[in-house]
Amino acid sequence: MGKKQQNEEKEQKTEIKKKRVKKEKVKKEKVKKEKKVISFKQILLTFVVILVIVLAYLGIAFRGWTVSKDTVFRHIRDYRINTFLSLEDFNGTILIAKDGDIVFSKSYGNVDGTRGEDGKKFDVDTIYPIFSLTKQFTAYAILQLEQDGKLSREDHLSKYFKDYKYGDELTINDLLRMESGIPEYIHDMPEEDTIGPVDREVILSKILNYDLEGKGVNDYSNSNYFLLGCIIEQVSGMTYEDYIQQYVVDPADMGEVRFDPQRAQTIGFTPHFSEGMQNSEFSQSVTFSAGELCTSAISLYRWEKFLFSDDSILDYSAFEESPESVYNLGLVKSDSDYGHSGGGIYHRHYVNYNTDRKTMVIVLSNSQGCNADYVAKTLDQYFMDYYRWEDWTWKEIRF
Repeated sequence: MGKKQQNEEKEQKTEIKKKRVKKEKVKKEKVKKEKKVISFKQILLTFVVILVIVLAYLGIAFRGWTVSKDTVFRHIRDYRINTFLSLEDFNGTILIAKDGDIVFSKSYGNVDGTRGEDGKKFDVDTIYPIFSLTKQFTAYAILQLEQDGKLSREDHLSKYFKDYKYGDELTINDLLRMESGIPEYIHDMPEEDTIGPVDREVILSKILNYDLEGKGVNDYSNSNYFLLGCIIEQVSGMTYEDYIQQYVVDPADMGEVRFDPQRAQTIGFTPHFSEGMQNSEFSQSVTFSAGELCTSAISLYRWEKFLFSDDSILDYSAFEESPESVYNLGLVKSDSDYGHSGGGIYHRHYVNYNTDRKTMVIVLSNSQGCNADYVAKTLDQYFMDYYRWEDWTWKEIRF
């Protein structure tokens, strides 16, 4: 290669680099301007809220007008939520319910993680891959099959996997509680093995050939719920997908549920890159009953409402059987909170239901940078404050 050609290539690379830097600079300036607009709106809203409260107590303006306590507090509540989510740079859908009714529902950003008004917006019907939130559905199917007398949570795994060397040591309960000691199989799979159709028998063989690590100790592993899906298929004589659709999703009147991350409507992204990361090559066969479901915020609301209703067969006593472990039945219990996260392909989710307050918080995000657990618990706290305010004795402000 001649010196002249080398210099030309060097100049071309330098030019490409300059263009890339210029493009990123324009994007940053655009985001900065958008944040300034948001900041101004927040300041304006804060001023209006404070003005309303001050005028209410002084009673010096708008005589004859009446502003309800609920209106004032609702504006304060929504301002706190929107400010918090703006600071978190949240991208996704939030749905909050109390006593079975939706009290807040809003989506932020675009389905592909891009900024601006030109992108496709989220709504409560947008289909996300929900990943490990799938485990609640798998566990519920196990409870149904037990109720029908087709299995017992005390069954040893040797009943379903004849040649499994630990079959006489482990039970279905060990899988449900994440106490089997079976290592995580997903982390043990090369990326190329997660693309395209994957033979589940290959994954099953891999799981059944692991040596146990720490049996009896709670250690989160998708291998447990993969095996539960295999048991559901054996006992029911149906595919996992058909069983969940017919006996779990339909009775809960959830609406649309899909069984393949490739069929989700969202594209995950990470804040470190400007472009979204496609879901299209990730195979449903990999996550199976540990994480293959896709659905929307509104459908998850219907599911959680059903799961914690009087019509549900959720076994609350199961969380008392193993005091060392707060994990059971695809849920993490802490006091009166029952929640679970879901994450993968740059998505981060969290769903929580409080049985004492009858409150539900659903956080779905297609951003890897989202701390969904933190967002859900913060929003839950905001609503606790809001309902404490509602208990104040005065009902309205008169001017």
